[in-house]
Amino acid sequence: MIALIPARSGSRRIKDKNIRMFCGKPLIAWTIEKAFKSGCFNRVIVSSDSEEYLDIAGQYGDVFCIKRPAELATDSSTDQEWIDHSLQSIGKVDFAILRPTNPFRSVWFIQQAVKLFNDHPEASEVRAIRETTEHPYKMWISVGQAIEPLFPVTAYRFPTNRMCPMFIQGAGVEIRRPDSQGPVIPIFANQIEGMDLDTEEQWNYYESLVKQGMVKFED
Repeated sequence: MIALIPARSGSRRIKDKNIRMFCGKPLIAWTIEKAFKSGCFNRVIVSSDSEEYLDIAGQYGDVFCIKRPAELATDSSTDQEWIDHSLQSIGKVDFAILRPTNPFRSVWFIQQAVKLFNDHPEASEVRAIRETTEHPYKMWISVGQAIEPLFPVTAYRFPTNRMCPMFIQGAGVEIRRPDSQGPVIPIFANQIEGMDLDTEEQWNYYESLVKQGMVKFED
């Protein structure tokens, strides 16, 4: 199994997010180091459209760097496009996607996800999810000057505790078998293991939690 770490350079909400210093290291470094520490992967691969990003990634271990074409690193590019490009270089193998936007993902969490994957050979994928408090039945969309419920049901009138639990994916981990059509098996993450740095507000918030000792980089 290999680890794939995507690191395109065109982040708009947080400029140069993947290499920006976060609690003393480039953001991507936290993920690279934990991928190696987990002992789960035959190879750790970073895919980026930026030579600078790849140079920085190479400073944190024996990383196999893949230069991604610019057309596969746009805001509208899909995961499958850069995944296919990466697999062209190494062949079709089982792989884990470890996104740099979760620096708090622990080595233990990676190991547990890989174990779950190995324990379920019938599965196409293991995916980290966490429970969301913002229930989709309470969501609305804008229609002209009015709003309408996202789902055409009256469930929004009921208290959330009467609704079925809903889950959202974060940047924890995704492990896949290429071409498999099997089920997706969940690994349940807490708010930290399942977080995803995506805005300046989140960046500042989590850095402040680290400085206050309320969140730690666990192994």
